[in-house]
Amino acid sequence: MHMNSSNIVVFVLPSLRTSGGVIETVRLAQDLMSPDIDVRILSLWKHPQPLQKFDAPGKHDVPIIYLSKLPPRKSRAIFDLIFFMLKYRNYLNSLLRESHNKTPTVILTHYSTLLFAFFTPASQR
Repeated sequence: MHMNSSNIVVFVLPSLRTSGGVIETVRLAQDLMSPDIDVRILSLWKHPQPLQKFDAPGKHDVPIIYLSKLPPRKSRAIFDLIFFMLKYRNYLNSLLRESHNKTPTVILTHYSTLLFAFFTPASQR
């Protein structure tokens, strides 16, 4: 993976529902985390039964940011996504200010997160 000068990596997940893709993403995030690389997970929804933390030796807890404290629901997903796009853009802008305008690397992990590519410059994805 090419890392830009910011050394901030944000993984965007639909939720922390226990599944193979989420487990692998959390493992990758833990593996990348170091004193030189700030790794974060941005979850769209807060799943009622989220993935339990790994207690693997030498692994770090990755900070998790939720765009919504609500659980995912198909009936309101389209409305939630519109709201999430605004919150996502605000989050990226605040991250830019916090990191002194260094651009984070954003990794969109699932098909449901690809919509956020419209708000993420290609150089960051």
